[in-house]
Amino acid sequence: MNTDRNRAKDLETIAILACACLLLFWLSAHKWLLLLALVLLSGAAFSGSFASAVSNGWLRFGKAVGGVSNRVILSLVFYIFLTPLAVLYRIFHKNPLSLNKQPGERSYFVNREHSFSAQDLRDPW
Repeated sequence: MNTDRNRAKDLETIAILACACLLLFWLSAHKWLLLLALVLLSGAAFSGSFASAVSNGWLRFGKAVGGVSNRVILSLVFYIFLTPLAVLYRIFHKNPLSLNKQPGERSYFVNREHSFSAQDLRDPW
């Protein structure tokens, strides 16, 4: 049962790769893409080990590309969006966490005038 499922997944991957080759052939008219689609389909039809090897290689390649592109995209988001936002926030908010004492104060303590009710205990967040 498990080998039938693996075989089906391998054939599905080969079929998708062959369709991609045919689509690229239709868009670019490079004859080697048509030949590659034919090799993929005929190799998968006659050899299970060929289909498994191509499928495993393609999935490894996809995993490697995904790992690299995730790091690149996240790095770009960090340096293009988050870093300028953090710099602007620090420029316009001098003491956002109240880590510095106010001039003339003897303590960091801030007196909070609040009457607690039953609602505060039911929904604390």
